[in-house]
Amino acid sequence: QSVHQNAKLNYFLSLNTKSTLERQIGATIDNFRYFTNPVNMDNLEYISYPKSDQVHFATVAMLLVVQKGHDMLFESLSKPEWQNRDWILNLYGAGPDENFLRNLSKYYKIDDRVIFHGKVKNIRKVWETNHILVMPSIFEGMPLAMVEAMICGRPIVTTDIAAHSEWIFEDKNGFLSPAPTEKYFNKALNKAWDYKKDWNEMGKSGREIALEKFKPNDPHVMLSENID
Repeated sequence: QSVHQNAKLNYFLSLNTKSTLERQIGATIDNFRYFTNPVNMDNLEYISYPKSDQVHFATVAMLLVVQKGHDMLFESLSKPEWQNRDWILNLYGAGPDENFLRNLSKYYKIDDRVIFHGKVKNIRKVWETNHILVMPSIFEGMPLAMVEAMICGRPIVTTDIAAHSEWIFEDKNGFLSPAPTEKYFNKALNKAWDYKKDWNEMGKSGREIALEKFKPNDPHVMLSENID
């Protein structure tokens, strides 16, 4: 309490992060500001929506299942309803669980549809070929992958944790699983599939939201008008 209440200023990535800390220390923090981290893109222009009929899901995250929930996503995509749907899952990122996830994709019999791309330097290339960001996170702060996807004009399927519900609005620019569990995430993913004809427009709506919240010229800018 003393550290945070006497600090010159506390910076937070989201309202949720602030309220979580207040609950943990049992005190209100009044001296605070919100900020967004800079994205890994020099060009913030919209990227045309892919024309491929085959749906390409993208998961952009470290291969660390305890945080990023790849295993939960694999289980969802192994369910019977996904067998006759035309999709590919592109994984971008590296991490300690790569071998585990390669084996898991074989276990769930989806290894012919899961592609491991490793780390990529040009994130905009990712969104030239992928239709939607799928992010089954267990815990996060404020994931840049989500902001980058929104700026490029792509909708999101993710879990209702951290700052996600402050950027993702159900049926407008994405879909939220109410809890980071396979049961609920699969429901969100199925709902997203039912809306796939709307993904292009949802991505454009998300881009507008992201550009309103994201301030590229000052990553430490306040995002709340209620802060003086």
